[in-house]
Amino acid sequence: MVILSKNPDYVRKPQGMRRLYQRVCRSYPNIVDAIDRRHEVYNDNFRDVFSPKREGSAFVFAASEPIHVGTYSMKEDAERGLYDLGLRNFFRKESRFVGIFEHLTINEYQQRKGI
Repeated sequence: MVILSKNPDYVRKPQGMRRLYQRVCRSYPNIVDAIDRRHEVYNDNFRDVFSPKREGSAFVFAASEPIHVGTYSMKEDAERGLYDLGLRNFFRKESRFVGIFEHLTINEYQQRKGI
């Protein structure tokens, strides 16, 4: 099971202010290179998450719509909206979750009992 904080269509953009971080990190060229490639690595990993879903070997839980809440948001109404979106998404797919958790519980039980 994979829980994403972004919607499936999300694409990370290249880091802004390249000249600034290139200058600040000039003694650390590998860091500059990593920052330059960060969006590519992120987007590749993000796409890779959906391969097991298509194969039926993983369940991916992602926001059903774009999220407009920053990482360090302190806005209660924005956080409440995000929470409510998560609940709506969960209840739309609740039966799929129950089946997955029952299956995992049975497998765990069988493994413990040596069945």
